[in-house]
Amino acid sequence: MAGMVSVRVWGTQSAIGELGHDARTSKKTPKNVDRTRTHLNSVLLGSMTQEDLKKSKREQGERIRSFTKKAPRRDANYYIPGIITFSKEARNQVNSMPPDGQAMKFVEDISKKHDVKIIYLVRHSDESTTHYHFMLEYVNSDGRAVGRKLNKKALSGLQDEAGMAFGSIGLTRGVKKTERLARGEDFSKTVHRSVRQLHEDLPGEIEAKKSELDQIQEKVGEFTKQAPEPKPIPVEIVKERHLLRTETTKARVININDFERYKKSVASRVAVADTILKGDVVPGEEFREVSQDLSMTRANLAQTKVELSNVRQELKGTRGELQKAKKEIGVLRRIINWIQEHFPTVLERFVAAQEDEVKESPSGGPGG
Repeated sequence: MAGMVSVRVWGTQSAIGELGHDARTSKKTPKNVDRTRTHLNSVLLGSMTQEDLKKSKREQGERIRSFTKKAPRRDANYYIPGIITFSKEARNQVNSMPPDGQAMKFVEDISKKHDVKIIYLVRHSDESTTHYHFMLEYVNSDGRAVGRKLNKKALSGLQDEAGMAFGSIGLTRGVKKTERLARGEDFSKTVHRSVRQLHEDLPGEIEAKKSELDQIQEKVGEFTKQAPEPKPIPVEIVKERHLLRTETTKARVININDFERYKKSVASRVAVADTILKGDVVPGEEFREVSQDLSMTRANLAQTKVELSNVRQELKGTRGELQKAKKEIGVLRRIINWIQEHFPTVLERFVAAQEDEVKESPSGGPGG
């Protein structure tokens, strides 16, 4: 069977996670990555830094504003991450001779067709099968969101283009899902088959999840055992009635109200267990300290409000006194101007008398 190539793309608002995985800078490296071969990875187009992503987002935002005459939506997408993978049949071929040229041509053709910029294209050679990751901008040069056009028909056409781009080395596009289902293949096998091929340790991860699930179920079982069980009540139920006698049978029943309380108790304990297992709880001592700090902060804010109110009242009083003094000064100035105009000699004598009084003062100043 001939080897196959498959392409998958999607839109995203932030590509920090994809960049960390693609550039191998993320703290959480997949288990199937061979760290001794990471140096074989190669950036073929563009560059891979967070600054590049921020610059791209900023430029796309400006184009959106220019086109729509308004700011971009808060949940707007800015990036189109993509991955090019190969089937098991093509593994030896792409591992021995990585088709870098075909991958570059394919990504460049997509960029030209949709008028979007390439942020980067990188080859990963540190996993079981060589594959490629790429990142395109979501908005074209006119400010239009090209990513919205990536519907089912467009994605199918993308597979056709990949088949043509890699056809020069004998690879074909993957079989369409409808054809695979028509010939009786299980639906679960048609969902991202190529991605599963990149993660051959998936069975181990499944076992780990099963073990984690078992631990959670054990915890839930422990909390359930601690719930107060309703106590059965011994009663006699009438089985048959005869003319002279009545047959009964003994049974142990539970009051319906007790049973409902039991169910609520179990549900609440299961919820507590789930919260503890998720790590969504805060130690009681820490909660009390935070509560005390919050109460103290509220009290300080209330005191500050009172002080601000007092200061505001004092400022109002001071402002009133200043306005009153300003009026009095204005009246005195008009009186002085009138005296100077009609009785200049009287004013001069008054000023001279004040100067003499200052000179005669023992301390050299008034009121000394």
